[in-house]
Amino acid sequence: MLLRRPAKEHFQKELCPGPHSPPLPEFPSSTTRTRSALARVARCCCRTSTCERGESDDFTQAGNLFRLLPAEEQQNLFNNMAGSLSQTFAEIQARMLGHLEKADPAYAAGVRSAIAAKRAS
Repeated sequence: MLLRRPAKEHFQKELCPGPHSPPLPEFPSSTTRTRSALARVARCCCRTSTCERGESDDFTQAGNLFRLLPAEEQQNLFNNMAGSLSQTFAEIQARMLGHLEKADPAYAAGVRSAIAAKRAS
């Protein structure tokens, strides 16, 4: 689930102050660094009119979070995504890799390499 990027006025605050802000999810294998990265990327999770953006951007937040992950967690992400994607049709893989490319070219390249490695084994 991608969260909407907050409006400018919310960047000055640590977290969105409203009662509508759910806590960040706990991931069992997440490191403290990853959880703090999630907190920085998802500063505001509300869907109120003050946070709505005029444009739709589904890739910036995913790219930002990817770049904040340590190399080991990036590799785990590549392998996890490749496990599922390697079982889909080529058209689905191409569409997903296109989305990942928009988030970060290294993200798409890593998943593409992991898919190729899965096919080879």
